[in-house]
Amino acid sequence: MDGERGYPWHLPPALALHLEILRYPILARRIRERMRQELFARGIITPEAFEAEVREKALSPSAWRGSPIPSARSRRRNGRSGWPRSGTS
Repeated sequence: MDGERGYPWHLPPALALHLEILRYPILARRIRERMRQELFARGIITPEAFEAEVREKALSPSAWRGSPIPSARSRRRNGRSGWPRSGTS
């Protein structure tokens, strides 16, 4: 999908799909709903398991693990109030 749509680099399939859906903001909600229905219909995941995973990822601070941008909470814990500045610790 990446090369076909003009992305000059290889993207993970999930990210490429997300970027593709962003091109259709009016239809995005319907597209995602249809994708969920396909997942359920094909038995890939149950609606209950899907909702549990969504809830877990939404509530888990580790969902952002690996992000180079520290959260506001961690900055406050470390005594910082703003964005980290390059060259300072």
